[in-house]
Amino acid sequence: MQDLRNQFKFICDIKPLRDHNGNVESFEVHVENNNIQELSLNKYGQGPFCKFSIPSDIQQSGLYAIALNNELVYIGVCESLSRRFNKGYGMISPRKCFIGGESNNCRINHLIYEASQVAQEIKLYFLETDNKFSIESALIAKVNPVWNISSETKRSIVLESKKLVSESVQLRKSRRKTNCRDELLSAVISLVKDKGKNEFTINEVIEYMNKLNTKYKESTIRTHIASRCCVNAPRHHVTVHNDFRRIGKGVYELHDLEESEL
Repeated sequence: MQDLRNQFKFICDIKPLRDHNGNVESFEVHVENNNIQELSLNKYGQGPFCKFSIPSDIQQSGLYAIALNNELVYIGVCESLSRRFNKGYGMISPRKCFIGGESNNCRINHLIYEASQVAQEIKLYFLETDNKFSIESALIAKVNPVWNISSETKRSIVLESKKLVSESVQLRKSRRKTNCRDELLSAVISLVKDKGKNEFTINEVIEYMNKLNTKYKESTIRTHIASRCCVNAPRHHVTVHNDFRRIGKGVYELHDLEESEL
């Protein structure tokens, strides 16, 4: 842990919200969702969860570490530390709790909730670097933090998620008439998680949906991504839903999705 302090900058203590009696407030956010798509909870979606935040002005990219009582328990990478914690780990929305959502955010939040329940000291450290992935791999191999999961487990979770998404799509088809947006959102969420990056092209989505035997035409999918569901579509287009955002020529991202470590 001393080596970590020499390399990383201490940011803050992670302190979940507490009620007037001093107890950590708990939330089971999945019950707030009417779940009209009839999705199953992801592996970590049950909760309970807590709410917390860190300083909002740390937008740098790099490597972060969480320590409990001076023991390193988790190492991760981020494009923006404040966004990673304040919109990722620290605030669990109903959408994150279901299949296709952000299971790792749910997992880490719940672990922080459990640690705070027994009054453990939770500290956050950060190292600003452009070489974050190689440093992360080396540190995990050296320290083996207990909250980090193995590559094999990550692959297992991805495969399980893909299977459940496919089963969920088939179940919804059998129970009710789905629309293009339903299938499109499920496909895009699964696609970006497979890639490990919140970025996709229309052709990638079309290919992905065709593998799932979608009934929707290529032109319909294109229209939904580029126009009907795009928050920054050209002004002459009619935007109905703010699901996607264009970030480059022919390149889009999920509008509200934070980076997630699967």
